Amino acid sequence: MAKRTGCKILLAQKAFSNFNLYPVLEPYLAGTEASGLYETRLGAEEMPGKEVHVFCGAYRADEFDELLRYADHIVFNSPRQLERFGPAAKAAGKSVGLRVNPECSTQEGHAIYDPARRQPHGNHPRPVAEKMTPELIGFWTASISTRSASRTPTIWRPHFWR
Repeated sequence: MAKRTGCKILLAQKAFSNFNLYPVLEPYLAGTEASGLYETRLGAEEMPGKEVHVFCGAYRADEFDELLRYADHIVFNSPRQLERFGPAAKAAGKSVGLRVNPECSTQEGHAIYDPARRQPHGNHPRPVAEKMTPELIGFWTASISTRSASRTPTIWRPHFWR
């Protein structure tokens, strides 16, 4: 599929972290996707030379320098995370992304899993575009250097230019 479409296929280690089988899967994968420091390190050590993507809901400042040793592409969960950790990632030569909530429901009957649902306190989350400063928009768009199956939906980028 990767050859035919040009997409990158990543192993989601949260769903399958049986590293004894990584050598069997490695020829078919561009790399791994991790959700924290230890999965990032596992991907880098068990699939050397392959890409390591990481997305974490809350990065820890005391672990971020170590994470930078293993990750190639880092996806941030909010403009605030991008502002806090993005400069260090960029200085380390990493590709960065920003997870975007399109605020458009795509399912029915499973509201608990819907990021666009009305929150218990009655409010919707503030749109990401309202939180982005011109500096962050420039930093983020200038830093995107890979198109992969990570959680960086480039389809939503035009939203920032309104």
